[in-house]
Amino acid sequence: MVVGVNGENQTFILDCSYGNYDIDKGVQEAMRLCKKWKKRAGGHFKYAVEKEKLDKVIKSYLEKLQISENFFFDIDKLSTEGRGKDYRILSLQPRYSTGSVWHPEEAEWLTGYETELEVYPKGSKKDLIDAVAYINQVGTPFVGSDDDVDDFGEREDYYGRNMVKDYRILSLQP
Repeated sequence: MVVGVNGENQTFILDCSYGNYDIDKGVQEAMRLCKKWKKRAGGHFKYAVEKEKLDKVIKSYLEKLQISENFFFDIDKLSTEGRGKDYRILSLQPRYSTGSVWHPEEAEWLTGYETELEVYPKGSKKDLIDAVAYINQVGTPFVGSDDDVDDFGEREDYYGRNMVKDYRILSLQP
């Protein structure tokens, strides 16, 4: 999941690769997204992954791929802070209820993401919204003049709809 935060603390859901991947395919997809977005984000780019997954599974594969592709980036380790997905997902509620989360008009993964939001907490899948919920650990707004702020594109062209709906993230009650 690629997520950006601008100087106004608005969150942009930019891109995603979603599927049941083996480790090789998953790391290749991560590399593809990093290549696509690192230059566009300039110095404000972070690749982040849960510490446990990085240390146990992903790190050696990712390091080998970085060397073979001659493309390098820093990796931030995310902490679950001993809390489950539901806790992290609930932290998105203020961003959505204030209308500060922007989705693209069209993307092949968008229906799956919005379906997860709409059926939460009763849905069986919540991986995409959990990935976005980590924005609270890594998504700090840019600091500097307006010239230093990258809005990740023109809102009217790419982001089209401001998702003001609450998406029933307010409660974990069935």
